[in-house]
Amino acid sequence: MKLFKLFALLFLVCSCTQLTVNKPAEAPQLPHSFCETRPIEIKHNMPYGNSPWQRTINLPTSGKFVEENHYVTQVDKFINQAPWPKTITDNIQQHLQRSFLFYQSFDPKMTFEQLYSKRWNKEWTPEEGGQIGQGSVGEVQRSELSPDDEMWFMCMMWASESKPKRSTKFLLTANHKSVVVIAGYETGPSSKDHIGGIAREVHAWLGTDPNSLIKVELLKNQEQKTGPIDCK
Repeated sequence: MKLFKLFALLFLVCSCTQLTVNKPAEAPQLPHSFCETRPIEIKHNMPYGNSPWQRTINLPTSGKFVEENHYVTQVDKFINQAPWPKTITDNIQQHLQRSFLFYQSFDPKMTFEQLYSKRWNKEWTPEEGGQIGQGSVGEVQRSELSPDDEMWFMCMMWASESKPKRSTKFLLTANHKSVVVIAGYETGPSSKDHIGGIAREVHAWLGTDPNSLIKVELLKNQEQKTGPIDCK
């Protein structure tokens, strides 16, 4: 009888106790857009070195994109209030942590080491006739380029007549995923095998690498916010 009562008590306790189940993190719903684009002719010009080259591409098109380093934004700070970093890793960790947390809002399962797994993922872009962390537009970068936009960054080896206005928006698509990127702050890369360069976060979101083909288009709606998007 005592044994029966014990089993009955255990049954009541178990039936009244709610089990706590840890649900996997859910990715937030992406903004929706019709993602309308328009055709455009873009001229590339690489006049330097022993093998200069020129070409014309017509968007939309697909091509490969190198992976860019990081660019100084309007909120990045450096020792002694210097406007630009002194080394390619100067205060880069604060920049990376901020970008990682924002990226994680789109992909909660991503870890810091997965996102920035390569050495160059943790460095400012090198100085190439300017400052470390600087693109090709000079000092205006520090007052205009926001942290949110710098993560979704694209460049090409623009010819002078084809260089877009700062903050021009393009649409990149691969693996059934799309992202709105910003251009006009940098010129490059010099590699003729690639049609442009994009930020590490763009490659991560699209599931691509420098050998992948990515479709690029010019957005009609230039007010569209940068970042991952669900095209209707």
